Amino acid sequence: MARLPGGTALQPLMSQQPAGLRAPASPAEVSSPLSVNELRTTFKPSRVKKNKKPKINKLSHDALEMQFARKKQERTLSEDTLDSVFADFQDALKIERPRTSLSMAYENALEDELEVKLFDLFVHVISKSIDSFMPQECFQKIASELALYEDTRMILNSIFCLSSLILSRINPDAIDPSYPLNRPDAEDESNGILARCLLATILLCIYELFFVAIDSTYVKGAASIFISIMSRRNRSESLIGNSPYYHTCFWGMFVCDLILSLKLELPNMYSLEKTWRAMDPAYFDAFNDPTAHSDEPARSVKDVEAFLSSSLLTGQSTWWWQYKVIITLSNINEFSNSYDVITQEDFASNREFHQWMEINQKLEEIDRNLPVSLKPSVCRPASKSRVFPHILFKDETTAIVGLNYKMAKISHYVKLAHKLRLADTFLVDEQLAKSRWYPTELPQFEYLASDDSCIESSIT
Repeated sequence: MARLPGGTALQPLMSQQPAGLRAPASPAEVSSPLSVNELRTTFKPSRVKKNKKPKINKLSHDALEMQFARKKQERTLSEDTLDSVFADFQDALKIERPRTSLSMAYENALEDELEVKLFDLFVHVISKSIDSFMPQECFQKIASELALYEDTRMILNSIFCLSSLILSRINPDAIDPSYPLNRPDAEDESNGILARCLLATILLCIYELFFVAIDSTYVKGAASIFISIMSRRNRSESLIGNSPYYHTCFWGMFVCDLILSLKLELPNMYSLEKTWRAMDPAYFDAFNDPTAHSDEPARSVKDVEAFLSSSLLTGQSTWWWQYKVIITLSNINEFSNSYDVITQEDFASNREFHQWMEINQKLEEIDRNLPVSLKPSVCRPASKSRVFPHILFKDETTAIVGLNYKMAKISHYVKLAHKLRLADTFLVDEQLAKSRWYPTELPQFEYLASDDSCIESSIT
């Protein structure tokens, strides 16, 4: 054992223990239930003063490394230039840029002042609204320029259509709905320019039926052309009655106007009584006498051979009846959907009811004088196995006559039941009670639906 100077022996710092015995563990080691991996990443203070629930901080080296990596990451932001977008448009549309300047292409592609006006409206107004949803000015600076280079003018014509629609809403009088004529000899009737425009516009009227044509643009255009042609003729001669061409054009235009009016529940764009009858009174006065084209002997004859011979009808009489029914349907539609302001005197005197009675007399005349050959050939009523009645006509013309007549009658009674403005309402009830087929009898029809024989008797 070593000694200090003076003979004092050195004392060991730690007490000696027998070999093979381990020193007692510290309290922290005894009470620590953590695994070896947790001990490496967890720090727990040994002496806690006032915090009985110490916060354990777990140090994640992976998260730190990811954070430093994000700070060091390089970012490159870029966008396509207008030239690159233009080149992509060219490649997709297969349109080559000509060697001429843009101003020269502008002058060559646009033919008149209207096209220039529509194109400028698209470039300066419409395209800005569309490009507000695009990352680039694609329509204002790319599509409009490529439209000038396109040989088929497909894109350019689409621009004209869209611009004309917007321009007509901004200024309704900016574009004339009639077809613009750029020929100096258009006023000369010998070249038939107006007649060609009339036929082309009537075809567009049929095209218009397949869309929601609220303004009836092509009907207006066809009517204006037809009125222009009729105003140059002598009114003592019937243009519609003497010319098969104008007869065909008139009825094509008039039926389109009637279909649109029925679909939109509006009066006719051009009234038959106020417009067309005044233009050609001789033609429409011929529809006032229904007995001229009736087959009265076929109503009371009992012999089958005489019945068949007398029920044959000429083509002229068949079409006369079809036009007669269409004219009546047009008058009923105009009376039903036109709401004129009435006075107190008109309300007290039941003026609308008397007008309804006048039209009802025309329907009764048609019912009395309609030839048998124009009525349904077979009419099988509804039954248990057949919900709707089975009605057969001999041809398309007969079916059109019958269906238009039924439509006219239904529309006429709808006006009576729901739209008449009169003081004495009992007049309406009396007329509805006289009707054999008005829908007020539908409950009785449903009640008798269990017996076919009762159905036949109730319908007849």
